[in-house]
Amino acid sequence: MTERNVRRVALSLLCRYEEDDTFVNITVPRAARELPAADRALLTALVYGTVERRITLDYYIGTLASSASGSLELHTRCALRLGLYQLAFMDSIPDHAAVNETVKLALGRGEASYLNGILREFVRRGKSLPLPEYSRNPARYISIKHSYPLALVRRFISLFGEERAVAMLEQFNSRRPLALKVNTLRCSVESLAETLGARPSEYAPDCLLLDGAVSPTSLPGWEEGHFFVEGISSRLAVSALGARSGERVLDACAAPGGKSFSAAIDMEGRGEVVSCELYEGRLGLISDGARRLGIDIIRTVCRDSTEIEPEFVGAFDRVLCDVPCSGWGVLGAKPDLRYRCFESAERMPPLQSAILAASSRYVKPGGTLVYSTCTLNPDENERVVEAFLRDNADFAPCDFSVGSLSSEGGILTLTPEQHGVDGFFIAKLTRRA
Repeated sequence: MTERNVRRVALSLLCRYEEDDTFVNITVPRAARELPAADRALLTALVYGTVERRITLDYYIGTLASSASGSLELHTRCALRLGLYQLAFMDSIPDHAAVNETVKLALGRGEASYLNGILREFVRRGKSLPLPEYSRNPARYISIKHSYPLALVRRFISLFGEERAVAMLEQFNSRRPLALKVNTLRCSVESLAETLGARPSEYAPDCLLLDGAVSPTSLPGWEEGHFFVEGISSRLAVSALGARSGERVLDACAAPGGKSFSAAIDMEGRGEVVSCELYEGRLGLISDGARRLGIDIIRTVCRDSTEIEPEFVGAFDRVLCDVPCSGWGVLGAKPDLRYRCFESAERMPPLQSAILAASSRYVKPGGTLVYSTCTLNPDENERVVEAFLRDNADFAPCDFSVGSLSSEGGILTLTPEQHGVDGFFIAKLTRRA
């Protein structure tokens, strides 16, 4: 497949994203499976990057076209974003290729002429346009420069201060290495690191980091189940859980299964992991992944984790509640999330509290309960745990260490600008014997 056709697929996905409010982390992998392996990385870079930088790109379009991008036809607007993204943010693509290949995506001569004019004007201006004056409105300047909704920028500034907020937003926009959890039931960290040319993580030595745009399914060892994709922060949450051989472990919100796999490997494939998921259609992700990895101690259950399951009460040594959240910590991994997460943050705490309260009933006396999220929103993190502890005197915080990191009062918060990983909140609690 030519690069032009990859761009055509990218443009189609961008138009679908605008029309149907799709999730690009779902649509892109599906489309990529239909492409040759050599084209998958380019498709991912084009779509993820264009969505990620949409606010900045629309500002450029508005400046160059002397009109708001929203007044343009959908196809034209998305094509301009795609072309401008390549010019402004993809140094590996020559300017002439970015312009010419984008123009070839036009639906007719009129659109082709318009695209050509805008893109060439951007090149003529040195691919750099003046941003709004910082001193007049710092939050708006940050919003446009780093491409985050203004409301989210203001919230980050209020929580972390401007300097730290900007550092976080910049880090989310940076390209981090692919993180792979080694399946030590089947191979060693050292042998897989040598095979892949990867390096161990500083914080999770049984995870490997691989630089560059890589499709995991094309790597040696994928079919053999030697690894699976798991973010370092996610791995640390499972490490904090501390699952051991022969125990019973409950993963309350399990799909797509990474934490269940990770716990099962920690248990050396002995014991039982019960993986719960609300949507039956997602249980297959867990079962298929476990089968590829050769893990046979996982039992999947379709259930609503906000409701009490009598069979589970007091039956588990360890319970993990990695709850649904606003995702403020994974804005880099899911580029469209930045346009959705602010509103969802307000709806999440009641759901999170209900899952935590119900799941706590399943912990044996003396057992462990871990609450985790991939957000940096205190309303979904510290305040949920604080409220739970006020209402449940039989639980207490438990300090822990993972790699070189240690908790304070049973709580560890990972942030991208400090640790170079996804933002994550981990709280470890024990039930008094």
